[in-house]
Amino acid sequence: MFVKNKKGLSNIVTTVLIILIAIGAIAVMGFFVYQFVLDAQEGAQYDLILNQIQFSITRAEFDLTTKEIEVIVAREDGGDDELENAIIFPVLVFHNQSGETVSSKAFNNTNFLVDDSRRLTLPLNDHGLEKIIKVEVIPAILDSEGDTREGQAATDTYILAVCGNGWQEVTEECDDGNTNSNDGCSSICEIEMRIISSSPSNGDIDARQPEDVNGLNPDGWNEVNITFNSDPSSLGSSDFSITTINGGATPTVQSIDKVSPTLGANEVRLILSDRIIPGDRTVITLLSSGQTICLIYHPADVNGDGTSAAEDVTALQDHVADPITNPLPIHRSDIIRDELINIYDWERVIDLLAGGGVSDDVWLDVTIPGNCP
Repeated sequence: MFVKNKKGLSNIVTTVLIILIAIGAIAVMGFFVYQFVLDAQEGAQYDLILNQIQFSITRAEFDLTTKEIEVIVAREDGGDDELENAIIFPVLVFHNQSGETVSSKAFNNTNFLVDDSRRLTLPLNDHGLEKIIKVEVIPAILDSEGDTREGQAATDTYILAVCGNGWQEVTEECDDGNTNSNDGCSSICEIEMRIISSSPSNGDIDARQPEDVNGLNPDGWNEVNITFNSDPSSLGSSDFSITTINGGATPTVQSIDKVSPTLGANEVRLILSDRIIPGDRTVITLLSSGQTICLIYHPADVNGDGTSAAEDVTALQDHVADPITNPLPIHRSDIIRDELINIYDWERVIDLLAGGGVSDDVWLDVTIPGNCP
């Protein structure tokens, strides 16, 4: 008679299960090891190919208007022409003047064969990167799993511009040979708004009579035409400040005329809130550059030497007698402000020096204190 050994049977089943689990684990491990080896072999193959692939940049140009950069990339000899289930393409790396970089894989949907050349236009503003100075190209492979493998180093570099070398290059608005600001061309080679000239000009003297007691012949200038080195259409009243050297009443920039047909290229007309007053120096400052236009209202200073005196009468007499040989600007000759320059103007100079005529002020031997900036 046989006796059943349930415990022995259970041990056998357990042992078999353990063996099966071990075999399964070994199989799974073997599969992963096999895949790892395959991936390593594939990776080594890709790395070898990447080390052989050569891309070059034949042109790179930055459009200042659209803020786009156009790059033409070509594949040179080296590496397999095609890879199964993989794409060979270039990665572009853009560098700006601040040391920032951004990479583009926009070519990753096209396989580059040897001697292929393609053009890429990229809006760099979308990446927050401007003022590109250098483009690098790095070979890359998009494998069958959708992963990108990049080479270890760039195979070509294209230099777009170097600010301060004195040559205006494709990304530069200007290049004056230095990296100083406030000289018309900024430290990153962008045009700065600069005053080229003005009318009346810096340091001009208004020698005409002040306003009389009846409110006729109003005081000095209340408009100034200014010509800039570039388009001034963006300027507003807040871009200027006005001060007086001797603490007189100070006007403000009330408005700016940018469209009058009498204005020239890059010229605007500042309309002041009040006319500048006699006996002071009024200074208009362009805040962005610190440039100034100093206007002096000095009645009877016809010859412009800084002092109103008897010599000014003689200067105007000489001008009236022979304006070609003895030229004077209208603001130092039309003393009465009637647009006619004659004997009545130099007689009015005598009145101004003596304190008679339109005003009780005596301008004889008067020198306006202070200096223009």
